[in-house]
Amino acid sequence: AALIAEMGHRPKLAREHFTKANSTTSLNQRIVLAFGKFEERQGNPGRARELYNNYLKRVRHPLITNAVRNIGLKKPEPLISTAREGLAEAFYDIATQLSVGSVSDLSVLYIRMALYLRPEFPLAQLLLADVHERHKKPLKAIASYNKVPESSPLRLEADVQAALNLDEIGESARAQRLLKRIIARYPRELRPVEALANMLRGRKKYKEAIPYYTRAIRLVGKPETRHWAFFYSRGICYERTGQWPKAEKDLLKALELSPERPVVLNYLGYSWVERRRNLKKAMGMIRLAVNLRPNDGYIIDSLGWAHYRLGEWSEAVKKLERAVELQPEDPIINDHLGDAYWRAGRRLEARFQWSHALAFKPEPENLILIRKKLEAGLPPLEGRRKANRSPSKIR
Repeated sequence: AALIAEMGHRPKLAREHFTKANSTTSLNQRIVLAFGKFEERQGNPGRARELYNNYLKRVRHPLITNAVRNIGLKKPEPLISTAREGLAEAFYDIATQLSVGSVSDLSVLYIRMALYLRPEFPLAQLLLADVHERHKKPLKAIASYNKVPESSPLRLEADVQAALNLDEIGESARAQRLLKRIIARYPRELRPVEALANMLRGRKKYKEAIPYYTRAIRLVGKPETRHWAFFYSRGICYERTGQWPKAEKDLLKALELSPERPVVLNYLGYSWVERRRNLKKAMGMIRLAVNLRPNDGYIIDSLGWAHYRLGEWSEAVKKLERAVELQPEDPIINDHLGDAYWRAGRRLEARFQWSHALAFKPEPENLILIRKKLEAGLPPLEGRRKANRSPSKIR
């Protein structure tokens, strides 16, 4: 209604409709962008900037960021200027509503109608790619991302998402090269740096990931609550490469930024237990993580394994049995329960659990250890092997 009113040269009515729409859906990027551009055309750049900045405080979006940059440089075009574009916008809005849930297949029809009416419609291409991703069709998603025009502010996000899809289909080297080219082209943009850092960490290239997390942290400047994951992820990489003091510092920083983040509480608490440091505080942190995520098998596994490391066999068994209930096909958790059974004197159950762990395809280094335990059991306590140092599965 607001767009139609503006096209009919009724700015007062248009502002009323924009204000009402924005008050009910303040996080709708399309409404904020249309309202902001309207205010700019009406000679109110300050009001436009306020609308954009209020949105960006909660959600980062390249179209809004680009709009802020362009305030005062030129008079912005309306979101739609013809009936054809208006119909395309309507189809896109319907597709957006349908794209989530069981009717997402139907959304493709509306997206394609929108693109037929308005071929240069980057948001529609991104939505089509997103639907393909949710239907596990990465090649089709990549094709849609590649159709976003080079001149569009959305091209950066399209390229990053294309790289993530390449990684998903096993083209990790190609994906990393693409992200490095994007970083070189947009050296001040955080998104591709974060994507590459996470990709490298996901591929267990911890040493290579560290400088990209460091670059991301530098780009952030003064970290806010939402930046906790950069410190947490870099802390993991430091810990996995044997740089514990740096890891501890980063994990503490992540906890400072987000004090009740279960994965951080779990990782730091468990790491302290492993090192026999701050034991009372460490166990409290792991228990808090469990309270925050009572049905997370990986975190409950960490609590059980912490009890195991402290020699509390019966409590370890209780917690690890619960973890296996929640994550029955995880090889590490099954292996941990087998170890706890053995120390508790339940040898047959231990071997049964280790056999289960083998069936779920553990990592090669764990595979060798489990096979040895099946043959000879665990050594006496004074010769106990070093525990697996992964506090919980990283997601």
